[in-house]
Amino acid sequence: MPGIRGHLLTAMLIYPLFYLMYFYASKALGFMFKPVLEVLLISYLAYIIGSDLPDVDSETAPIRWFLHSLFPAAFLITIYKTRLWKVFTGRFGDLAILAAIFTACVGGFLLGYMLKLLRHRGFLHTITFGVIYGGAVWLWSVYGILLPLRDSTFVGFSAFFGVLIHLILDYRSLRIFTKWW
Repeated sequence: MPGIRGHLLTAMLIYPLFYLMYFYASKALGFMFKPVLEVLLISYLAYIIGSDLPDVDSETAPIRWFLHSLFPAAFLITIYKTRLWKVFTGRFGDLAILAAIFTACVGGFLLGYMLKLLRHRGFLHTITFGVIYGGAVWLWSVYGILLPLRDSTFVGFSAFFGVLIHLILDYRSLRIFTKWW
């Protein structure tokens, strides 16, 4: 099985192919999909994170420590982009900002403890997890950062295919393709 370098390099090389497949599939289905740069960057980030995310259950995986930092940022961006930010700051002022930052950091800390409950190469190395991750990213895109439905669907599929790339690379018979990484 390739390490983080193999997963990330392969995902970086395959992302343009994924984008082309999505673009032509959308064209064949009757809608022309041309994302703006912001959506493309969010899609790429969800894809790259997904390409190593199933290894988050490993004690030594760098993605595990990255998620501790990413979770609070994603939480704060979600609160800021929605109407909740205006409601809380209008009612509680600067105290709301402090409470949001504290809640985000505690959430990242608790996420680390919850990850210790998982065993390596268990549930996170399944297609079901890929669907859950893609769905969660889609929900976050629609309701968290308020992207249009068409863009959110692209971001959700990107997340799912990132996990799928990881699963394909971890499959024993395909190891021959990644032995040099």
